[in-house]
Amino acid sequence: MKPPVSSYAVSTPASGPGLRRQIEATLRDWLMTGRYGAGDQLPPAREIARECGDVNEQTVRRALKNLMNEGLLRGAQGKGVFVSSTGARYKRVALVLPNLEDETTQLIARGARRVFDTQGFQTLILDAQRDSDQERVHLATLPDLPVDGTIIFPVAYGDIAECILRLKLDGMSLVLVDKYCPGIKVDCVVADDYQGAYALTTALIAKGRRRIAWLDGEAGSTTVENRFDGYRWALGDQCLPVERALVRRMKLPSPTSPYVMALEGEIKALLELAKAPDGLVCANDLLAVAAVDFLRARGVRVPEDIGVAGFGDLRMAVDPDFITTVHTPLELMGERAAQLLLKRIQSKKAEAETIVLPVQVILRRST
Repeated sequence: MKPPVSSYAVSTPASGPGLRRQIEATLRDWLMTGRYGAGDQLPPAREIARECGDVNEQTVRRALKNLMNEGLLRGAQGKGVFVSSTGARYKRVALVLPNLEDETTQLIARGARRVFDTQGFQTLILDAQRDSDQERVHLATLPDLPVDGTIIFPVAYGDIAECILRLKLDGMSLVLVDKYCPGIKVDCVVADDYQGAYALTTALIAKGRRRIAWLDGEAGSTTVENRFDGYRWALGDQCLPVERALVRRMKLPSPTSPYVMALEGEIKALLELAKAPDGLVCANDLLAVAAVDFLRARGVRVPEDIGVAGFGDLRMAVDPDFITTVHTPLELMGERAAQLLLKRIQSKKAEAETIVLPVQVILRRST
């Protein structure tokens, strides 16, 4: 038995389009708040009419029919009206992505779309093109779009916590991928970045590296911060110090800022230390590749003089036979995010879930 809620009192005439829309709004509210979930049977039209202020029963039937036409409800001959099993209204979802030209984005989107296609959902792609301002525009327009929910893969450097909180308060079904917003309980799917960096750093130590430097360019990102924590805890657990001079964090103003010059400056500073590092852990594969190129240009041998490792296992970015890295299951992240979003669309009041997917260190010749 469903718990009672306050009745929907009306002061309009007992029939007409205005009243029908009000009844539709009441029924939508029942679904959005979880009073009736996927597969539940609604009360008979006469009971709904009574709860809505003794309105015309025929008007209630018209409201129910409209919601059935939208796919929110379904009728069963001789049994009554039920909430659709998908809980979806439009059978359409949005993917808010950082940059469709990036391999990471492509793989996550591919995994998500594969799930949505099998479930008959259309996908609307909103590409921020690495622009955090454009990302905020996309997020602000989501409530006005004909979609049942959204997967958000945030742009690096972008602070979208306020946007995410607003969407949550508006009742939007959403799932974050790769990053999360501390303090805001929403569904998210991430890789085990901490464990990946911990295992990667430990592997370099096992190969005899003792002065292992760190390089990133996205300080503040939950993904990068978790990887940095894995790096420093691995050093600590092996009784090696985390030297401030060996931690290099490029301060780039935006994702589109040129990073090669900044990277070269940080690595040059490492090489000029009284005791140069013999290992370098980079927060991603792109930084690792650029670092190897610069080191070689300076006459530094990789891996003889310094071992270099990245993160991500991006096939477009690295020599598959050279760069040591951490494999992240990007397509699986997209699949799990899509499954989690479909679950959220069905049950809006369920507790938020965080799925952490395991990663794997891939040792190659760069270390």
